[in-house]
Amino acid sequence: MPSKERIQELDILQKAMGYTFADLKLLNKALTHKSYTNEKNGALKHNERFEFLGDSVLDLVV
Repeated sequence: MPSKERIQELDILQKAMGYTFADLKLLNKALTHKSYTNEKNGALKHNERFEFLGDSVLDLVV
């Protein structure tokens, strides 16, 4: 689960976008780059799988 500080940051982002995400953990994961998780000894989940999925979907569409 994201820290209280991170949840506040995600809330600010949601308000700025005018959209509320159903799952803050998923939003946090989508916004977390692999290099940041390496700084934290891999303790956090990162977005690399989403990146590969997105690339595959784009390849399929194009």
